[in-house]
Amino acid sequence: MTEAELYASLEQATATAASFSDSSVVVLTGYLLIAFFVGDRLSRFQTSFASLMFVSLYISYQVSIWGQLNRMGHFNYELARLGSEIPTDRIYPHFSPVISMLLAIGALYFMWSVRRPKSQQR
Repeated sequence: MTEAELYASLEQATATAASFSDSSVVVLTGYLLIAFFVGDRLSRFQTSFASLMFVSLYISYQVSIWGQLNRMGHFNYELARLGSEIPTDRIYPHFSPVISMLLAIGALYFMWSVRRPKSQQR
């Protein structure tokens, strides 16, 4: 691949990672809205289904982001190997799988706390 093709591929992988990141935020926000507005009125099956779908989609997006970051690393390596002078250090998005998983666990805990208020816990 030429330097221009590698850089275009790097930009495309970056845009795709950003798109997956945006989608994961939408899924997280949607789940939190469901929990807040109707979480206490959902049946056990409905809550389980919504939680399972949330976890499945959220993990899928996180794995996809990780894959795009690996692709970005490959294209960046190939550019460096060609001796490219294109600055690519500012392209990488900030991604932390630990923070992403803590957000998912926090959302699940929020649903649990909405469904089981403190007055019923005692």
